[in-house]
Amino acid sequence: MDGASGTNWLNQLTSNSVQGAAFAPAWAVSAYKNEPMDPLDSRNYYPHPITGVQALRNVPLRASAMIAIVDDYQTLYYEEPTTLYNKFHGTAWGGFGYWKHHTNHDIYASESLLPDGTAFSSKNITINRLADVILMQAECKIKTGQVDDALDLINDIRKRWGLVLLGSAGSDLGHSYDDEAYTAQSLMQHLMRVEKPLETSIEGNNIRF
Repeated sequence: MDGASGTNWLNQLTSNSVQGAAFAPAWAVSAYKNEPMDPLDSRNYYPHPITGVQALRNVPLRASAMIAIVDDYQTLYYEEPTTLYNKFHGTAWGGFGYWKHHTNHDIYASESLLPDGTAFSSKNITINRLADVILMQAECKIKTGQVDDALDLINDIRKRWGLVLLGSAGSDLGHSYDDEAYTAQSLMQHLMRVEKPLETSIEGNNIRF
């Protein structure tokens, strides 16, 4: 334990502590990258640098928040567009994506600028997060046959990221929906295989997906 912060030292390590990066597996990168973005959400658009016309983002907002991937030109990573980051080229590239957890990509140009050196991160450690609590509540709703209530809870999280929502739109004209008829079984599979791993990814210790 670090006496000053009360943080387990294992959780202080930055991406530079293990071969210069914490690689995200290919399945996770693909899942993040291919989540359907809501075309009705203005956050999913950016002004194209050449034409000036509003264009759809290269990757969804949840992907940009969780991992660094070469497709993500709209998000800064160590003070430059992720696509231009110096580990995304033929001789340096060692994986499909980098986890952003515990890194200081949003406040420094390099982990080497950290006051305590590259082996320690100043980031807070997420112990419990509201989204995880919401997903646990959604799981309880599914198990008690309240599928519509579970859909509402899961969609609250998906709205935050500008993703296409689950189920039917009903009277909601402000968001896009996938129009799937979810059962308790199919929604539980979605929660376990999509929402839980992509929302909490490598947070915590022995987290249950």
